[in-house]
Amino acid sequence: FYIFTLINRVFPYYLGHSAPIEVPLIGAAGIILLTLCFIPFAKKIAHSRVLTVIGSFYIACLLSLSGFAIYGIAIGAWKYCLVVLLGALIFVSSDFLIIRFRFVKDIKRSDFYVMLLYLIGQVSIVVGLLLSTNLIR
Repeated sequence: FYIFTLINRVFPYYLGHSAPIEVPLIGAAGIILLTLCFIPFAKKIAHSRVLTVIGSFYIACLLSLSGFAIYGIAIGAWKYCLVVLLGALIFVSSDFLIIRFRFVKDIKRSDFYVMLLYLIGQVSIVVGLLLSTNLIR
């Protein structure tokens, strides 16, 4: 959802026209390539083939959001896309903590740390998108 919002709402505002057709195609190719790159690592953690592919695809989508935010920074929406980028990276770090606490080593109050990073990441992504489309001031 966030990736499509960036492509359809933020980029036309800063480019003066809709994003070139290459942007979604490159994004889709990037998600596929990232998914294929994560599969060997995910196999070591999840022994189920379906879980391995779904988990790799999920992480690839989250990292692609970071890529589109970097593209937004490059075309001039740096103030707001920087907030989206930071939110996406914080969100990804919360997911990596879930993986670490679930499969490597758990710590006290791990749920609190995961949810804290999750909420900060989600709020940052949403606020960055809302600010960039002039929906809030």
